[in-house]
Amino acid sequence: MKENKSKNSKKVAKKKNAATEILSSQNECQNYSMDKDKMTKYANAMYQNAGIGMQSVNDLLPSVQDCDLYDELKQEYVEFRKIREKLLEESNVQQITLKENNFFKKSRLWISIKCSTLFNKESRHIAEMMTIGTIMGLNDVYKAHADNKCVNKELDNIADELEKLMERNYSNLKTFIKMQKK
Repeated sequence: MKENKSKNSKKVAKKKNAATEILSSQNECQNYSMDKDKMTKYANAMYQNAGIGMQSVNDLLPSVQDCDLYDELKQEYVEFRKIREKLLEESNVQQITLKENNFFKKSRLWISIKCSTLFNKESRHIAEMMTIGTIMGLNDVYKAHADNKCVNKELDNIADELEKLMERNYSNLKTFIKMQKK
């Protein structure tokens, strides 16, 4: 019994230490490096990530039959577009060049979506596809944010905003997966 308590307390302590470490690393950006190459890489990672979100929504909307899911996806599209506009503004200020996703990546996504919705256009299936993509995008944002922290304050703020947007999207999309099948 005592062993169990000590193991649990060690797990809790590790979680608290990790959370404290994350919070302290978020606050340690006193001096931003303003490294142009890192800024470019960082901004492009987020720009392309939001672009994939926009393209996914755009490719899926014609298949969506549920009005609520349609509205949710339209809202996601608008929010992704706002993020991209902020990134474009910051790239102009910092004089860095943003790149679109390449043709092959766009084509692969389009084909994947069209094939996946060819025979199954249920809201649940579409929401499931979007949640999978959202988690992949979130992982990319987490990594880009962690790898490029303290490069540019505005990019850090945009990364935080993109992260929150994608977490909210995931939460909203889960409700469509949990809906009872008709």
